Amino acid sequence: MKDGGTETILSQEGTQQGDTAGPLLFCLGLHPALVKLQEEFPDDFVSAFMDDIDSGLDETRVTGYVDRAEQLLSEKKLRLRRDKSAAWSCCWQQDSDIPADIAASGVECSTEGITVLGCPLGGNSFIQHSLDKITTSHQPLLEAIVTFAQKGLQGLGLLLRYCASPRLNYWLRLLPPKPGVSLAAAERHDAAIIMAFRRMFRFPGDFPDSVSAQVQLPIRLGGFGLVSASTIARAAFLGSIGVTASDVSSRFRGAPWMPQGGPAALLYLPWLQAAVPALAAISEMVAPSFSLPSLEDLVSRPQVRLQQRLTDQLHKFRFNELFNSLPPDGRARARLLSCQGPLSSGRLSAIPSSDTKVLNNFQYRHAVAGCLGIALPHATVSQRCICGGEVDKFGGHYYVCHTGRERVTRHNNMRNLFIRIFAEADVPSNMKVPLHSLGITPPDDNPNSQRIDIYCVIDGSDYLLDVTIAHPCRPDDSPIPFHRTLNRRSAQLPGGKTAQLAEKDKIDKYGPSA
Repeated sequence: MKDGGTETILSQEGTQQGDTAGPLLFCLGLHPALVKLQEEFPDDFVSAFMDDIDSGLDETRVTGYVDRAEQLLSEKKLRLRRDKSAAWSCCWQQDSDIPADIAASGVECSTEGITVLGCPLGGNSFIQHSLDKITTSHQPLLEAIVTFAQKGLQGLGLLLRYCASPRLNYWLRLLPPKPGVSLAAAERHDAAIIMAFRRMFRFPGDFPDSVSAQVQLPIRLGGFGLVSASTIARAAFLGSIGVTASDVSSRFRGAPWMPQGGPAALLYLPWLQAAVPALAAISEMVAPSFSLPSLEDLVSRPQVRLQQRLTDQLHKFRFNELFNSLPPDGRARARLLSCQGPLSSGRLSAIPSSDTKVLNNFQYRHAVAGCLGIALPHATVSQRCICGGEVDKFGGHYYVCHTGRERVTRHNNMRNLFIRIFAEADVPSNMKVPLHSLGITPPDDNPNSQRIDIYCVIDGSDYLLDVTIAHPCRPDDSPIPFHRTLNRRSAQLPGGKTAQLAEKDKIDKYGPSA
């Protein structure tokens, strides 16, 4: 113990996987051995994460270090596994460069690289080979998600978002974002995610670049949340440096193995120099008002939430890039703006809380296609509505037709949802209440204006609630002037104008009398 005393903890059955006492007891035994090892090798770096001991030392001391570590660990009833230990030096270009005593020590020696805490460390070819293995190992997981999607599409986007690349995302925080290595692996994985997404929904053909770009945007920007690994790789690496570099500098200042010259000398280390091109690339994409830390800032003080802040800037850049690539005053821009926010396309990524909120695969597929602007073949979309109107390949007519059931169904579902909410909150409410019964003169003779969707009483006050369904876009080739006006108006930043105008129409309609 810290005061020099000794405590004996007896365990009859040992510890199980996941038992919190296991790591505690193990580290209590390992720590004294590491302290002693550091005292005897003061010029070298000694560290451990659980049962992985990582060290940096001159090759002339490797065999003595391994022998002494084995002896100290055996005193704590721990066994050093030489067959699972590895050594690598950037100076070892071929087998003949490896000192004979190290090669004969029983430790696996490599001229290419080693894996430290699950992440490859070494030359470009070694890292690239490791990345190829991990992206290949992710493919069966993607296949399983695609297969599972046939049981129900709703909520499957979350599996793609959080479960399709567990180790790759971890590696991108640790590996320098090199174009031919880690960035190339990230791009391949992005393509695999998009392919899996397309196969899940059985969308025909390849996606246009605009659809892939929107899918990779966060939900708040109108995307599907399948964030591009290649987009955030630089932010992930800089974020990792931002929370470690200053701590390394302050914690180990003065250590013999640290670069001489203080924090300034750290800037010339390869892993910090790798941040320079990453900072330069990101500087071209962040807003002018964004304060991008310099390399000196990364070393001098912790950069809290740097990855989150950089990723936010990169996503805004990608959104603007996509928005500007779409035809101005057109349907595509209007649709993209209408998908922003958790109350629009965000509903498609939520897991249903009950069976009453589940969309079948046909409904969900069409809803996703509508948000992403994916044209569906007329084999699944009728060419003509029951009202006699023509339906284009995007099926947008169904959202605005008063005769077809889509608009009516959405209206009634929204109204019924509020009625259920009021019932759960013990708020008295009625549906389709005639305005005359409330002493209110209807605004006109239209039958739809003679009643209000919901009438309720909250804290003794009367409230009139009316549901309206608004669609922000119309076909680009429509000959109707109002359609062109609507597209032009809805395609202007910041978006949401169609909903605002629908609200204004209701206020103008009922405001004077209600």
